[in-house]
Amino acid sequence: NIGTNWCKSISPFGTGDKGTPGKTNDPCPSIATASISGCKYEDSDKNSNLTEENTLSGWFIELYKGSSTEPYRSQETDQTGCYQFGSLEEGTYTIKEAQNADKQPFIQTYPTSSNAYNITLISGENLTSKNFANYIPTCGNGILDTGFENYSDEDCDDGNTSSGDGCSSSCTTEESGGGGNG
Repeated sequence: NIGTNWCKSISPFGTGDKGTPGKTNDPCPSIATASISGCKYEDSDKNSNLTEENTLSGWFIELYKGSSTEPYRSQETDQTGCYQFGSLEEGTYTIKEAQNADKQPFIQTYPTSSNAYNITLISGENLTSKNFANYIPTCGNGILDTGFENYSDEDCDDGNTSSGDGCSSSCTTEESGGGGNG
């Protein structure tokens, strides 16, 4: 046997080395695989703190292997808003959120140091909490949202969607009324 690579070939004599008639191959050693998992959150208050935030299903997360610029795997977050890449060999990986163009407009707010995780996995390692979060502009959340593509700039946002208080239900300034944040 020549290392663990011999186990990757299949011959008429079985899995393992090229096989020798009349001889039995040694069994393949078990190869411990690794995994990376996390969840996708809506950062409703745009503060990058994921405590008490809701998870989002139906968002795509991409896994890149080594220095490749093409995704190695892509996975949609499940009904709980989470994802898992399993059966990974040890090595270097990058995980990032896919474009998710159908979900626009949004801005990624987590992770805060970069928009991706650069990871070196060791055999058998199971990394968790590789989370992502986005702020999605919403009228009535108390945050004045401007500059988002495919979203009308808000004139005001008083934290509700009631008209008649100076800021309308569509976050435009009303002629009369006392409320408003802008």
